[in-house]
Amino acid sequence: MFPGVDPDNFRKRRWRPLLDKAGLRYVPIKALRYTCASLLIYQRETLAYVKEQLGHSSIQVTVDHYGHLVPGGNRAAVDRLDDPAPAQQSATYPQPAGTGVA
Repeated sequence: MFPGVDPDNFRKRRWRPLLDKAGLRYVPIKALRYTCASLLIYQRETLAYVKEQLGHSSIQVTVDHYGHLVPGGNRAAVDRLDDPAPAQQSATYPQPAGTGVA
């Protein structure tokens, strides 16, 4: 959570009283972090931006935890598999002029 802060002490002495005073039901602090990440992703922020906001050590951590929330993230790749093959194209690439390749 925060360096030098005992999480149990914070929850009991600060977090619960704060929620009680506000008339809110108990919500784990971690849920707020997940909510923040979820809202950023649904607003189509990049996972790189979410990574920075959450302070993850790598983008892989962010993808592992929140990648499933990316709208259409996997769907687009699967949908492309259903697309008909483009018109037959030559497997050879154009050669620069003057190479002597016919």
